[in-house]
Amino acid sequence: MKKLIILAAVMLLFTALTSVGCTNNGGMTRYYETGKKDAQETTADNFSYEKLNGKITITGLQSEETEVVIPSYIEGLAVTEIKEYAFRGNKNLRSLTVPKTVEKIGYGILSECAGLSRITLPFTGERHMKKRSANDYNFGYIFGKAEYSGGERTMQFYHTDLSHDVELVYYSIPMALKEVYITGVEDTHIPYGAFYNCGVIEKITLGKNVTTIGEFAFSGVNAEIIFEEPQITVIGEHAFEDYKGLSLTIPDSVREIKKKGYSDCVNVKQFTIPDSVKDVDIYAFAFCYDLERVNFGKNVEKLSAETFYFCINLKSVCLPEKLRIIEDGAFDSCKALEEITIPKSVTRINANAFITCEKLKTVRFEDASGWRYYSVMTSGDELPQAALSDPSTAAKYLTDTFRDYIWEKAAQ
Repeated sequence: MKKLIILAAVMLLFTALTSVGCTNNGGMTRYYETGKKDAQETTADNFSYEKLNGKITITGLQSEETEVVIPSYIEGLAVTEIKEYAFRGNKNLRSLTVPKTVEKIGYGILSECAGLSRITLPFTGERHMKKRSANDYNFGYIFGKAEYSGGERTMQFYHTDLSHDVELVYYSIPMALKEVYITGVEDTHIPYGAFYNCGVIEKITLGKNVTTIGEFAFSGVNAEIIFEEPQITVIGEHAFEDYKGLSLTIPDSVREIKKKGYSDCVNVKQFTIPDSVKDVDIYAFAFCYDLERVNFGKNVEKLSAETFYFCINLKSVCLPEKLRIIEDGAFDSCKALEEITIPKSVTRINANAFITCEKLKTVRFEDASGWRYYSVMTSGDELPQAALSDPSTAAKYLTDTFRDYIWEKAAQ
């Protein structure tokens, strides 16, 4: 009998131990993606909330918790909204995680939260978006306009409608904020100007559900950008224009880089363009003054006009093996470029592709045969194979003698 009593006691103790962490949600405490492993959900009784139409809206925080992970479910109902100004003026809050169940984030939920240093969000702005739409609210939207000690007044802008009309707004973002993690939901779009001018942030991580980056999304940012299992396919126009960080990775999921996608990057010295990239639009890397080296993957077929315009310190470029066309001014004013190899796949070099490349003295054509030059006045005069086979003569032809002409290679 004593043995049975002892066994029963052990079983009760085991049950009690394994039940630790149960909440009034009716199940075990869950863990959530925060960029910090094993971050535990904050229990429901720490929040004030409303129930409406079978969903939960968070209206406030009732405790002095410093690291808050909003639960995905309360009382068996999905948490889908955070009401405007929900955490306004919270002096204790250091970290906040918003779950993927949330569909709407109210204006100014973190207004005057001066101590916030880390935040995890499923999307930026008010609602999850899969593509550009009206009211592309940006990152500052959740912080509001109220000025306070410890807040940095940050000018941002967003679309007011589906036209190109924009509105400029000054938000107050906590100076303590150093890390941002956007988990994404499904095909999440980082909207127009989302992080524009957010200079206080040191690290931004984009989750695997982020698939597109909109116009000006990271313009003026100096944070380290981390792509977690990247699914991003499109880099929007001006997306990283005037990026101020030291290095920037192009994810190996990207297929298209749109106009000025990486232009005016202040400190970046090297870009590696992965095999996934097929389309590079005009001015894609223009005015990257500190850029020294570019390595292409194999699948870019065309260098658009002014791709590397005024990259004055660009010294080394490895062109893609499938490249067919080099358009007007692609390397215009690349004053430090000393040599380049033209792959045998190239069949067209447009006028002034290498104009003002003052140090370019060596151009190696992998296939120097069959080239002709055209202009309004000429119908196609031959460029001697022997001349183009000499790297120094080929360089002189491209940068000086025949720079104003279109070069085309005869079909073989």
